[in-house]
Amino acid sequence: MSRRLGLLVVSLLFVSNVAPAKDLAMVTVPLRVDKGVIFFDVMVDGKGPFAFILDPAADGGITGTRYISLDGAPVDTAKVDISVGTLHLGTLPLRVFDGDGAYLDPKHDPAAGPIAGTLGPELLARFAMRLDYGHAALGFTPLAAFQYQGKGKALPLVFHDVMPLIFRVRGWSRRAIRLRRAGAGQAHALSPFPRT
Repeated sequence: MSRRLGLLVVSLLFVSNVAPAKDLAMVTVPLRVDKGVIFFDVMVDGKGPFAFILDPAADGGITGTRYISLDGAPVDTAKVDISVGTLHLGTLPLRVFDGDGAYLDPKHDPAAGPIAGTLGPELLARFAMRLDYGHAALGFTPLAAFQYQGKGKALPLVFHDVMPLIFRVRGWSRRAIRLRRAGAGQAHALSPFPRT
Protein backbone atom coordinates (compact mmCIF):
# COMPACT_ATOMS: atom_id res chain seq x y z
CA MET A 1 0.00 0.00 0.00
CA SER A 2 2.70 2.51 0.98
CA ARG A 3 4.68 1.52 -2.15
CA ARG A 4 1.64 2.32 -4.35
CA LEU A 5 1.12 5.61 -2.51
CA GLY A 6 4.81 6.45 -3.06
CA LEU A 7 4.49 5.73 -6.81
CA LEU A 8 1.36 7.88 -6.95
CA VAL A 9 3.16 10.80 -5.27
CA VAL A 10 6.16 10.46 -7.60
CA SER A 11 3.81 10.26 -10.61
CA LEU A 12 1.99 13.42 -9.52
CA LEU A 13 5.30 15.23 -9.12
CA PHE A 14 6.26 14.34 -12.70
CA VAL A 15 2.85 15.43 -13.97
CA SER A 16 2.97 18.69 -12.03
CA ASN A 17 6.41 19.47 -13.49
CA VAL A 18 4.97 19.52 -17.00
CA ALA A 19 5.01 23.17 -18.03
CA PRO A 20 1.68 24.47 -19.27
CA ALA A 21 1.53 26.14 -22.65
CA LYS A 22 2.64 29.76 -22.38
CA ASP A 23 -0.33 31.05 -24.34
CA LEU A 24 -3.44 28.95 -23.86
CA ALA A 25 -5.46 31.15 -26.23
CA MET A 26 -3.02 30.62 -29.13
CA VAL A 27 -4.08 28.49 -32.06
CA THR A 28 -1.22 27.17 -34.18
CA VAL A 29 -1.30 26.04 -37.78
CA PRO A 30 1.51 24.64 -39.92
CA LEU A 31 3.32 26.90 -42.34
CA ARG A 32 5.52 26.20 -45.34
CA VAL A 33 8.26 28.48 -46.59
CA ASP A 34 8.83 28.26 -50.33
CA LYS A 35 11.73 30.41 -51.54
CA GLY A 36 11.09 32.98 -48.81
CA VAL A 37 7.29 33.08 -49.18
CA ILE A 38 5.12 31.85 -46.30
CA PHE A 39 2.21 29.54 -47.19
CA PHE A 40 -0.49 28.17 -44.89
CA ASP A 41 -3.70 26.21 -45.40
CA VAL A 42 -7.09 27.91 -45.52
CA MET A 43 -10.59 26.49 -45.81
CA VAL A 44 -12.86 28.48 -48.15
CA ASP A 45 -16.62 27.97 -47.93
CA GLY A 46 -15.97 24.71 -46.08
CA LYS A 47 -13.77 23.32 -48.88
CA GLY A 48 -10.04 22.83 -49.01
CA PRO A 49 -7.51 23.16 -47.56
CA PHE A 50 -6.04 25.58 -50.08
CA ALA A 51 -2.55 27.12 -50.06
CA PHE A 52 -2.67 30.83 -49.23
CA ILE A 53 0.27 33.23 -48.99
CA LEU A 54 0.74 35.19 -45.76
CA ASP A 55 0.97 38.80 -46.95
CA PRO A 56 0.55 41.21 -44.03
CA ALA A 57 1.00 44.26 -46.26
CA ALA A 58 -1.83 43.71 -48.75
CA ASP A 59 -5.54 43.10 -48.54
CA GLY A 60 -6.46 39.47 -48.94
CA GLY A 61 -7.61 37.93 -52.14
CA ILE A 62 -8.53 34.69 -53.82
CA THR A 63 -7.42 33.62 -57.27
CA GLY A 64 -10.07 33.71 -59.97
CA THR A 65 -9.29 30.12 -60.89
CA ARG A 66 -9.89 28.94 -57.30
CA TYR A 67 -12.99 31.08 -56.80
CA ILE A 68 -14.66 29.86 -60.00
CA SER A 69 -13.81 26.25 -59.03
CA LEU A 70 -15.86 26.85 -55.86
CA ASP A 71 -18.89 27.63 -58.03
CA GLY A 72 -18.36 31.37 -57.86
CA ALA A 73 -19.37 33.65 -60.69
CA PRO A 74 -16.74 36.07 -62.04
CA VAL A 75 -16.71 39.13 -59.74
CA ASP A 76 -14.19 41.74 -58.53
CA THR A 77 -14.79 41.02 -54.83
CA ALA A 78 -15.91 37.65 -53.46
CA LYS A 79 -17.64 37.15 -50.12
CA VAL A 80 -16.33 33.83 -48.84
CA ASP A 81 -16.39 32.00 -45.52
CA ILE A 82 -12.79 31.62 -44.27
CA SER A 83 -11.29 29.29 -41.64
CA VAL A 84 -7.63 28.89 -40.72
CA GLY A 85 -7.13 25.77 -38.62
CA THR A 86 -9.75 26.00 -35.87
CA LEU A 87 -10.13 29.77 -36.32
CA HIS A 88 -13.33 30.64 -38.10
CA LEU A 89 -13.01 34.18 -39.45
CA GLY A 90 -16.49 34.30 -40.92
CA THR A 91 -17.48 35.77 -44.26
CA LEU A 92 -14.78 38.08 -45.61
CA PRO A 93 -14.73 40.22 -48.72
CA LEU A 94 -11.68 39.14 -50.75
CA ARG A 95 -10.67 40.67 -54.04
CA VAL A 96 -10.56 38.20 -56.89
CA PHE A 97 -7.17 38.01 -58.60
CA ASP A 98 -6.97 37.38 -62.32
CA GLY A 99 -6.24 33.81 -63.37
CA ASP A 100 -4.34 31.28 -61.30
CA GLY A 101 -2.31 33.74 -59.19
CA ALA A 102 1.08 32.58 -60.48
CA TYR A 103 2.17 36.23 -60.51
CA LEU A 104 1.61 36.40 -56.72
CA ASP A 105 4.81 34.37 -56.30
CA PRO A 106 6.74 34.16 -59.58
CA LYS A 107 9.31 31.76 -58.04
CA HIS A 108 6.62 29.30 -56.90
CA ASP A 109 6.95 25.83 -58.36
CA PRO A 110 3.54 24.79 -59.77
CA ALA A 111 4.39 21.18 -58.90
CA ALA A 112 4.06 22.21 -55.22
CA GLY A 113 0.37 22.93 -55.82
CA PRO A 114 -1.54 25.99 -56.93
CA ILE A 115 -1.67 29.28 -55.05
CA ALA A 116 -5.26 29.91 -53.96
CA GLY A 117 -4.92 33.41 -52.51
CA THR A 118 -3.47 35.72 -49.89
CA LEU A 119 -4.42 36.78 -46.36
CA GLY A 120 -2.77 39.24 -44.02
CA PRO A 121 -4.51 42.31 -42.59
CA GLU A 122 -7.68 40.24 -42.18
CA LEU A 123 -5.76 38.14 -39.65
CA LEU A 124 -3.73 40.94 -38.05
CA ALA A 125 -6.87 43.00 -37.33
CA ARG A 126 -8.09 40.20 -35.04
CA PHE A 127 -5.03 38.28 -33.86
CA ALA A 128 -1.49 38.75 -32.63
CA MET A 129 0.56 36.49 -34.88
CA ARG A 130 3.69 34.52 -34.01
CA LEU A 131 5.89 33.19 -36.80
CA ASP A 132 7.86 30.19 -35.59
CA TYR A 133 10.17 29.22 -38.44
CA GLY A 134 11.96 26.60 -36.30
CA HIS A 135 8.76 24.62 -35.74
CA ALA A 136 7.16 25.62 -39.08
CA ALA A 137 4.12 27.06 -37.31
CA LEU A 138 1.98 30.18 -37.31
CA GLY A 139 0.42 31.06 -33.97
CA PHE A 140 -2.71 33.21 -33.65
CA THR A 141 -3.81 34.74 -30.34
CA PRO A 142 -6.96 36.89 -30.12
CA LEU A 143 -5.87 40.49 -29.52
CA ALA A 144 -7.99 40.70 -26.35
CA ALA A 145 -6.11 37.72 -24.86
CA PHE A 146 -2.61 38.62 -26.07
CA GLN A 147 0.02 39.54 -23.48
CA TYR A 148 3.54 40.22 -24.69
CA GLN A 149 6.04 38.05 -22.75
CA GLY A 150 9.28 38.80 -24.56
CA LYS A 151 12.39 40.54 -23.31
CA GLY A 152 12.18 43.43 -25.76
CA LYS A 153 9.54 46.08 -26.13
CA ALA A 154 6.34 45.43 -28.04
CA LEU A 155 5.84 48.09 -30.71
CA PRO A 156 2.81 48.71 -32.87
CA LEU A 157 3.50 48.02 -36.52
CA VAL A 158 1.78 49.97 -39.29
CA PHE A 159 2.09 49.80 -43.05
CA HIS A 160 2.64 52.69 -45.43
CA ASP A 161 1.63 51.16 -48.76
CA VAL A 162 3.65 47.93 -48.45
CA MET A 163 6.42 49.17 -46.16
CA PRO A 164 6.29 48.10 -42.48
CA LEU A 165 6.92 50.99 -40.09
CA ILE A 166 7.37 51.44 -36.36
CA PHE A 167 7.30 54.83 -34.68
CA ARG A 168 9.80 56.31 -32.26
CA VAL A 169 8.31 58.93 -29.96
CA ARG A 170 10.42 61.44 -28.04
CA GLY A 171 8.57 64.18 -26.27
CA TRP A 172 6.31 65.75 -28.88
CA SER A 173 8.26 64.31 -31.80
CA ARG A 174 7.10 61.18 -33.61
CA ARG A 175 9.37 59.62 -36.24
CA ALA A 176 8.65 56.69 -38.55
CA ILE A 177 11.35 54.02 -38.94
CA ARG A 178 11.36 51.42 -41.73
CA LEU A 179 11.74 47.73 -40.90
CA ARG A 180 13.40 45.09 -43.03
CA ARG A 181 13.33 41.35 -42.35
CA ALA A 182 16.90 40.16 -41.79
CA GLY A 183 16.48 36.46 -41.09
CA ALA A 184 14.54 34.04 -38.97
CA GLY A 185 13.34 35.95 -35.93
CA GLN A 186 15.30 39.12 -36.77
CA ALA A 187 14.43 42.52 -38.16
CA HIS A 188 16.56 45.58 -38.86
CA ALA A 189 15.38 49.13 -38.22
CA LEU A 190 16.51 51.30 -41.10
CA SER A 191 16.99 55.03 -41.39
CA PRO A 192 14.02 57.22 -40.51
CA PHE A 193 11.26 57.04 -43.08
CA PRO A 194 11.08 60.31 -45.02
CA ARG A 195 7.83 62.21 -44.58
CA THR A 196 6.14 63.75 -47.58
